Amino acid sequence: MTLARASTALFKSPEGEATYHAAYDKVLALWDVPYECLRVATQFGTTHVIASGPTAAPPLVLLHGIAISSTMWYPNIADLSRDFRTFAVDVMGDAGKSVPSHRPKNRAEHAQWLVDVFNELHIEQADVAGLSYGGFLTLNFALQAPDRVKRIVLLAPAGCFVRFRLAFWFRMASGMFLSPRAAFKSLIPWISARKDAAESLVFEQMLVNWLFGRAQWGVWPRVFTG
Repeated sequence: MTLARASTALFKSPEGEATYHAAYDKVLALWDVPYECLRVATQFGTTHVIASGPTAAPPLVLLHGIAISSTMWYPNIADLSRDFRTFAVDVMGDAGKSVPSHRPKNRAEHAQWLVDVFNELHIEQADVAGLSYGGFLTLNFALQAPDRVKRIVLLAPAGCFVRFRLAFWFRMASGMFLSPRAAFKSLIPWISARKDAAESLVFEQMLVNWLFGRAQWGVWPRVFTG
């Protein structure tokens, strides 16, 4: 597939983009197994993928949570890459190094984007695991393209089975009255199992994206009803 020309501005300035990429690469330096970064052409733009593990092993596609990027998998990647060829995918239009020409705007287009990724990576069928928004995309993909999915793992999938609680919206709204760093330091421990999460390099990467990036999320997760 020919690389689509990037037309969607992901960052507020070239300096912001450079700052974000530096923060991304600091987390990627924690990737404690050999990896290669792939640029995968799709009809929605260029998708950035971090591939690890034996090339002949069964494929496992990893989809990250919103505003985090695929670098979030670094604590798990050694174990996951022992028995799988892992493909950690930067979700199109979200944080990371994927570059959209235009963003997927509904569930069907998000699934088509992943079909394109699978095709370009020569993956006929794979296990797919997703966290939070990545869990929503995983379940959506399994429903839209069941022939491409072997098994799925949903980790706290966002909005798939129940609506977001009012406590979530109150917590998000409270951040409007705080500085970006203070808002993130309040929110991250609340949604993470690690109480020190707000001191991590992943937190810094998320904060830099918040300060300098332009989120392009295509569809808000809603309960699947059939």
